[in-house]
Amino acid sequence: MRKEYESINLKEIGLLSALGYNKGTIQKMIVRENLLLSAMAAIFQAVLIGCTYLVGMIFNLAIMVTPLQILQSILSTGVVVIVISIIASYKLIHTEPAVTLRK
Repeated sequence: MRKEYESINLKEIGLLSALGYNKGTIQKMIVRENLLLSAMAAIFQAVLIGCTYLVGMIFNLAIMVTPLQILQSILSTGVVVIVISIIASYKLIHTEPAVTLRK
């Protein structure tokens, strides 16, 4: 699965390069996608924390979640997603267009 995903992304980057996009523009596009992915993960994390808190209240469970823990959880989720995305997209950005189109 990873090989197929990498191949599709390489073809997309090669096609964008062939259409005249420079590496800076492609990198900005990838960064925006990574930030959107990170924001979605953080929002989903916040919803899960809220649901956990509500379930605890409904079933009278002793679940204590402080605002600092919520903030740390959301921020750490966002940072982890961004770091993983940057590492994964580094190879894509620095590959020559001719190589990407051949794969």
